[in-house]
Amino acid sequence: MAVLRERAGPGGAGGPILPRMALDDLYLAQGCAAGDRRAWRAFDRRFGPVLDRLSLLFSTTTVSAEDARQELLTALFRGRKDGGSAFQSYRGIASLSGWLRVSMRRVVIDIHRNPRWRPMPGGEGAELGLLPDQTPTAEPRLVETQTARALVAIVHECVAALPADDHATLMRYHRDGLILEEIARASGVHTATIHRRLERIRADLGRAVLRLARERLALQADEVLSTRDAMTDLFGFVDRTDTEPGT
Repeated sequence: MAVLRERAGPGGAGGPILPRMALDDLYLAQGCAAGDRRAWRAFDRRFGPVLDRLSLLFSTTTVSAEDARQELLTALFRGRKDGGSAFQSYRGIASLSGWLRVSMRRVVIDIHRNPRWRPMPGGEGAELGLLPDQTPTAEPRLVETQTARALVAIVHECVAALPADDHATLMRYHRDGLILEEIARASGVHTATIHRRLERIRADLGRAVLRLARERLALQADEVLSTRDAMTDLFGFVDRTDTEPGT
């Protein structure tokens, strides 16, 4: 509630900011932080599936989805070592789903850094399995790659869902390398028409990808754009015959 008092108080920026705050999410988070069981049940109904998707998205070879989910739920509902529910840090500036995504990412990175969660390769027994692994870690890159893989799958899905004419036009230009004049000639239309069609197809595709990224992964548009380089690495060679490349 300190955020509301700050924004709405004398000299505050409450006028333009308050309407953009996720007040329903903030109210729910405050109820959960206070230990209200009805708020907990409401949170589970609304955000349980979101946590499932996020835990699967960010899980790595050393951090299972269930580990990540349980660690975040523990921080949210049982409190952290420094005291209090993690819900207390949510201020309603962004959506609760977006805040949960950032929180899950941090949980996975913290677990991945903790030697207790990193069994030694080939270790046997509980004691050997808890020995520190001195292999350098690359936590942010792991999370970024997981996000990029999920987004690439969404892009493929959205491209496949395009109308037949749009799909053919997009493939001719971006996959087959045809120039606009060649596509226009094959389609029996003017080059300017193909140019406008491509722009419209890209815009439609972009909106579809961003919508699914928000619904399934709780990603904002800027977060999707930040993974473009990693996504490009994943749009590589695909051998459709399931044989080794070059054979």
